Amino acid sequence: MSLQITNVQRFNLYDGPGIRTTIFLKGCSVQCPWCCNPENIQREPEFYLKQEDCINCKECQKICPQKLIKKPEDIPQITETLKCLECRKCVENCPTNAIGIYGETTTNKNLLNLIKKDKEYYQPDNGGVTFSGGEPLLQASQLVDILKELKKENIHIAVETSLFAPLKSLKKIENMVDLFLVDIKILNEENCREIIKGNLKEFKMNIEELKSQKKDLIFRFPLIKPLTFNKENIKLLYNFIQEHNIEYLEIFKAHNLASNKYVSLGLKPEKYEKITQKELKNLKTTLENDLKIKIKILNI
Repeated sequence: MSLQITNVQRFNLYDGPGIRTTIFLKGCSVQCPWCCNPENIQREPEFYLKQEDCINCKECQKICPQKLIKKPEDIPQITETLKCLECRKCVENCPTNAIGIYGETTTNKNLLNLIKKDKEYYQPDNGGVTFSGGEPLLQASQLVDILKELKKENIHIAVETSLFAPLKSLKKIENMVDLFLVDIKILNEENCREIIKGNLKEFKMNIEELKSQKKDLIFRFPLIKPLTFNKENIKLLYNFIQEHNIEYLEIFKAHNLASNKYVSLGLKPEKYEKITQKELKNLKTTLENDLKIKIKILNI
């Protein structure tokens, strides 16, 4: 069995307890305009061009057997993906490595060998492996075999998820996962559908499933002004916390570190109102005082 991934980040300290290996899976079920991993939204592999590294040597144009490249800027718009993935001449012959592919298929064996290299670093503080994305639940069937192997190795498993995925996908892997890191995004059903293309009923159904199975959960709330950080959504967040007896919540504000990734895909990154540290701290204090829960601000 194999997985479609874009990156493996070793010695990560943010995606669960301890030192972790975070594996980014390609493909997502929602389309958050503020996404910091735009290369993981589409399930299929995508060609990219890092314009800052391109020297306009026209080597890609000359070498393309399909004659699909008239200028380097055409790279992110390649549609003959299957033929081009088999060819890869533009990638292999780019003198500055400005051209590449987001999304590679890796076997469970290769991935497991990579993970096991860091196993000694996991043990002291319950570190392990985190599957992120994209949406890992979209590759639930492919995940099953490697999760079984990780359990045999006694490696802690976390899954970072939006929970916008079929319940049957969640059930395939939930018993093998030690911790779910769950994003709370937009809690108004209509706004959720319009802004991120998410089915809020599906999200809530998956929450109920995880709660019924008494799974360990860490909830996270991204502050995006005005999409998630607004009066209505904060009020709905209050209700959600109370309804599910949440005692701990991580909050963070979006960053613009993914701007170059958007540009490399021929996309224009969205811009949002800046959230100040004061606003972040005020929300933390208000939630803690009103709901008597612990709030942690993540600097990611």
